[in-house]
Amino acid sequence: MRSKFSKIVFTVSIMLAMAFTFSCSPDDDKDDGGLAGTTWESNYYTISFTAPNNYSVNMSNIPIISGTYEFDAKSGKGTLFSASGSSESFTVDGNKLTYNSSEFIKQGSKGNNTNTNNSSGNGNGNGSGSGNGSGSTDTGPSIIIQNNTGLTLQVGFMKQPKAIVWGNNRLVSSLPNGESRSITLTEPISSVNVYDFAFSTSSSLPNDDAFRRWAVTVTDGMTITINDSHYTNGSEQQTVRFLNRTGRTVNSIIVNASGSTLQGTWTGAVTGYTSDAQTLNIPVHKNVTTTFDFQLKSPEINFSRKNVTIGSSTLLFTSANSETSLAQEKPVIVVQNSTGGQFVHFYIRPAGTTDWGTDLASFFPSNDVQAFKLDALLSVNNRYDIAGQHMFNQAFVKRDVTVTDGMFLIFNTDDKQ
Repeated sequence: MRSKFSKIVFTVSIMLAMAFTFSCSPDDDKDDGGLAGTTWESNYYTISFTAPNNYSVNMSNIPIISGTYEFDAKSGKGTLFSASGSSESFTVDGNKLTYNSSEFIKQGSKGNNTNTNNSSGNGNGNGSGSGNGSGSTDTGPSIIIQNNTGLTLQVGFMKQPKAIVWGNNRLVSSLPNGESRSITLTEPISSVNVYDFAFSTSSSLPNDDAFRRWAVTVTDGMTITINDSHYTNGSEQQTVRFLNRTGRTVNSIIVNASGSTLQGTWTGAVTGYTSDAQTLNIPVHKNVTTTFDFQLKSPEINFSRKNVTIGSSTLLFTSANSETSLAQEKPVIVVQNSTGGQFVHFYIRPAGTTDWGTDLASFFPSNDVQAFKLDALLSVNNRYDIAGQHMFNQAFVKRDVTVTDGMFLIFNTDDKQ
């Protein structure tokens, strides 16, 4: 019986960066309707448009993406083009701009607060994080931050203990040692009266060394003192390592503490067959919770795991974590060619059969990693013969392999026939 398999073609580069592949250039002839010169704010980051057609996406007042834009005022639709040639669409409806599933409000149309986010996810690159919060207008009372660290604090942040992102810089300007600053809480005391606080002497909040106070119960007008005893290396926070073996490229990762509606979103591309684990930093104290929900979003399908207790093990995502029927998502295996030569042919067949079936790879260089989707669920068949062939018919074969979803196989010279 002839076996058919579909190969999943991705770039071998594995990165967790703001990358959305699409190549084109802005159309300078379209009327941008006065978009140039405006700034738009969400709960955790901002987009600024400048003449003639430039933009920047900012996080904690630091540009994380910049490039050119195209916008048609008549349709209210536009595209942001990064310097690398990638792009992402956006829409404008009055004073609301929608970009990357987040809503932005035009500055000056609702209060003067600028909420930006400084959370990042680190893999083989830097991802950007955003999250939901209380809105662009703070509704809580004021408190006083007293700086007794002996150093000048450049930025300061606050969040609810189960929130995944820190939010915007509350200091606005630097706070010298010995001085104090009034800041407004995001919620009324009756709604939220416990917050985490973090401060840094650099222009952004790092994942490691910073001044942090966790789970502070606040009252209206109280003074919160920050001194050198609050300096930490960040080890009280949490990180999660994960492998995307779904066979699909993920464009964003949504995280929330289990049972909490406070989400954080890391945007960027993670290929569907990563051989190395990616790392996300989660600024939630271990004493608050170690259980989280994760959702990996791809353009075609989403994958999720809920009530995951973070530990030392790596979190594996496979087709079994699909949010659709498993019948629609066949298992994926990931293969690394470490034979020292290029595979010009590659085959997979059910163990015990004689027909190798369709040639799955005409270009599979040495040290490359590629993913292959099987044509049947593992409940139907989980034993396969797998073979690669160099030029001049030099074959490398693994026989009667018991396959698991997301399995990672390495072909080397020991597999030579």
